[in-house]
Amino acid sequence: MSVNLQNAAPGDRRMIYDWLGHSDAIPEMLAPPTFSDAPVLDFEEFCADYHDDAFQDCGLFRLFGIAVDDGETGANPVLVQRSLNS
Repeated sequence: MSVNLQNAAPGDRRMIYDWLGHSDAIPEMLAPPTFSDAPVLDFEEFCADYHDDAFQDCGLFRLFGIAVDDGETGANPVLVQRSLNS
């Protein structure tokens, strides 16, 4: 089995939103019933929070698609930290 991260592009926005906002893990991480005070963002709120810079192939915060055996299976936001020497 191979697992790869692929840079998400602005055209992937709806797919990324669906993966992040509607996965079966969401009730355990965000939203009711576990987090009744933190509803899942609607698509417009997601777009306002995840600007185009999150879909670039550089920067400190990026969105990636997760591909298992060359098939798209999920999405992952990643905070990319740079070392002080780079």
